[in-house]
Amino acid sequence: MPGSRKRALIGSVKEYLSRIDEHVEAKWLKAAFRNLKDTKGKGFPSRDDIDQMLSTRWFRGQANHYPILPKIYRYRYAEREMLMQIMRQAALMEEAPRNGSPSAWYFLLQHHGFPTRLVDWTDSPLVALFFAVSGWAAFKKERRKMHPVVWMMNPHALNWVLCGTSTLPGALEGEGVEDGSGRVVRSPCLDYIEQAWTGERKRRWPLAIASTYVHVRMQAQKSNFTIHGSSKRDLKRYFRDKGMLANGFAAPFPVDGRAAQKIARELRELGISRSAIFPGLEAICEDFQEKFRL
Repeated sequence: MPGSRKRALIGSVKEYLSRIDEHVEAKWLKAAFRNLKDTKGKGFPSRDDIDQMLSTRWFRGQANHYPILPKIYRYRYAEREMLMQIMRQAALMEEAPRNGSPSAWYFLLQHHGFPTRLVDWTDSPLVALFFAVSGWAAFKKERRKMHPVVWMMNPHALNWVLCGTSTLPGALEGEGVEDGSGRVVRSPCLDYIEQAWTGERKRRWPLAIASTYVHVRMQAQKSNFTIHGSSKRDLKRYFRDKGMLANGFAAPFPVDGRAAQKIARELRELGISRSAIFPGLEAICEDFQEKFRL
């Protein structure tokens, strides 16, 4: 914006949380919410739970200003063949979903780093900040500059401007959602997941979805997800093109990479550490390495 002064990079946890509160107080207003237009030019509907929707914040932390894209779209993969083979080979693993449903498998595979159409988000601003700065030691060792950023968005706003729904559909088998006219229809999230196996293209735009926790780490991380359809565009482009950025319902919070180690230490003092987010002995060992590294 011409004449405006660029704000300094965030250098502490306290400043980060203050910036978030300032942004929400100034931008996340009912009037702005209702002005968001869906694909048919219709404004956001008046609902009894609009206050709850307006207060819903999702966060995503990144070590650099990378595109917000699922792993399956960052590289070239034989998607359907990968999915079929991993389900065959992992069926006897202890963590394999008991019901064997495609949606349960999909969330579990995403959690273990398998390429899917899911993008990780969290309800917790501190968990997102951890993911943004936790790689400071690797960047320092490789003498690379770090440009951490945390993205915040309202998932109800995203679904409205892209898909014309104000709800967050889930992925449980047999789950239904209201279609806006009082009817209950099959959750579109199931269509998105099935497309990965079938190669269909009927669901094109990204969708924010209600999480299915299939691992205790998802609960620890307060996980949420967006899922991409057949379009491979960076989610940030949708934020820009659909008015999410202009109306403030999507916003980046850039962090000073030089303060990443300090912020990681502040988070650890607040109980946000690798062992808290990834419960297990391996993560505890990593915490000790970082705590006592000179």
